[in-house]
Amino acid sequence: SDQGIRASGFTPRKGTRPQQATIRPAAAWNFLLADRPAGQAIRALIWFGPDQAAAALPELRRVLPQQEWEALLSVSAELPLWLAALLSE
Repeated sequence: SDQGIRASGFTPRKGTRPQQATIRPAAAWNFLLADRPAGQAIRALIWFGPDQAAAALPELRRVLPQQEWEALLSVSAELPLWLAALLSE
């Protein structure tokens, strides 16, 4: 029997109204060094936010290989201002 499956993968339930999702472009920094540990570090620091990132930075510096740390610093101009400032300290 047809369950009403639509191309979007959304299956409405009987009696419910369709829901909308807003799709926005991602910030370019989301894709910096995407397949490298330095890229994962960028996304983790931004997820932490300014206060927690400052506290996490010394440990991150300790565990990231030198090459990855240098890669992270090399893209600092493309990061949010608060993170670029934190990395320049």
